[in-house]
Amino acid sequence: MESAVRMLNESVTSLPWRLIKRVLPQHTDHGGVMWHGAYVGWLEEARVEALSATGYP
Repeated sequence: MESAVRMLNESVTSLPWRLIKRVLPQHTDHGGVMWHGAYVGWLEEARVEALSATGYP
């Protein structure tokens, strides 16, 4: 267990990664300002991608 945690920490800290998202019209209000509630879904997507990048399903 300890080696898995160490490996996860090394994977996350040694390789920078990005999740690039396009702001779609449904994520904005009528003025074109992004709706703050869209961040929640994007954070979940980033969490899943980060875990996937380290080898976790």
